[in-house]
Amino acid sequence: MSENNKTIPKRFAGERLDKILAELEADLSRSRIKKMMEEGSILIDGRPRKASDTAFGGEVVAISRKTASEELKHRAMPLEILYEDEELLVVNKPVGLIVHPSKTTDETTLVHALYPLFKDKTAFEDPMRLGIVHRLDKDTSGLLLVAKTPSALAALQKDLKDRKIKRRYMVLVEGVVSHNRGKIDAPIGRNEKARHKMGVSSKGKESVTRFRVLRRFEAHSLLECELETGRTHQIRVHMRYIKHPVVGDATYGYKKTDTTHGQYLHAYKLVFNHPKTGEEIALESRLPKFFRDKIQRFEEKSR
Repeated sequence: MSENNKTIPKRFAGERLDKILAELEADLSRSRIKKMMEEGSILIDGRPRKASDTAFGGEVVAISRKTASEELKHRAMPLEILYEDEELLVVNKPVGLIVHPSKTTDETTLVHALYPLFKDKTAFEDPMRLGIVHRLDKDTSGLLLVAKTPSALAALQKDLKDRKIKRRYMVLVEGVVSHNRGKIDAPIGRNEKARHKMGVSSKGKESVTRFRVLRRFEAHSLLECELETGRTHQIRVHMRYIKHPVVGDATYGYKKTDTTHGQYLHAYKLVFNHPKTGEEIALESRLPKFFRDKIQRFEEKSR
């Protein structure tokens, strides 16, 4: 744990504390500062204050930061890395692996496994997530982009926000989808009655998923989905919304679905521009064996 004390200059009198601290601590965003204040990691004159409180000038600010080594320790596990250089890597995440640690679980995560690959861990704003550009659900497999430097992380997250990174998924869904292609444009927000779930809501954020049917079986369909936005559980929620939930989805699927391997949802293709060279990088990942076996069984039943 490192602690940094400083005094708020008088010229900031009357301004919000989070705005002031963002100027005094250039490596911390206002959202990060707000979170740290809520956690009690930032004290003003020895006591917690709200981010929206205003300063008089002259207050002493004590900022306690956990270093990356305090937050994380390396936990070895086999990983399939499809691409790696000094700036970034792309890993093929297996089903059952959480991407980054949180306060609600002590499970080994992808970040624990990748920990030694980050040279300057303290340079990242969030030591719990390090260079994670985007996430995949625990029971979703496939390609995940990870930045190894803060500059690469900032550039790739901007590209993600600007919809310059292309992500495509193979999805096995319940029922026979009648349209060959489709676009689901339905806002997604937090379910007010069950906070662990998301749902289509007029109060939600813009969410767009495009799909095309690759194969039809007796009572199921194999789709290719492309994300235009990146909301939590987006494909899973949108598939349920059109009454074709993902096979194996214990949260949004039908009660009789096979949840042995988690949801049959695999991020198989990733296309992005390298943040330093500008070169286009396109990668593909083969479906996991359990996914391929399920397709084969559906094909046999459909004959």
